[in-house]
Amino acid sequence: DKFESKYKYNAETGNIGIYAESTANDFTDITFQLFTLTVYDSYLTYASGIILLFSDGTTMNLSTKEQLGENAGKGLWRYYALATLNPEQWLELSNKTIVSYKFDIFERKYKNGIQFKALVNNFYE
Repeated sequence: DKFESKYKYNAETGNIGIYAESTANDFTDITFQLFTLTVYDSYLTYASGIILLFSDGTTMNLSTKEQLGENAGKGLWRYYALATLNPEQWLELSNKTIVSYKFDIFERKYKNGIQFKALVNNFYE
């Protein structure tokens, strides 16, 4: 970032991603990080809360603010959720594979679980 002394990392696979900021270019001093999820649906509603289902059958509940979908065109509504995770949750994401998620009423299978796990592991190497 040319205006502040911070480095930014943004990566996604499928509709799940990571955003992070650090004061060190090797990200040893992470000052901010987010888990992101984007869902498109033809149903307009308020949505909040994410549940991740892992391949071992365990789940992770993430808190998000309630939001109304925004018009994405072609009869679809876009829902974009941001969740702040603690270090233990990031560690769990680096060790497990997401197979499905539920964002409020929208439940979807996730086909990029192995790629997302690799993305988290690459970030924390």
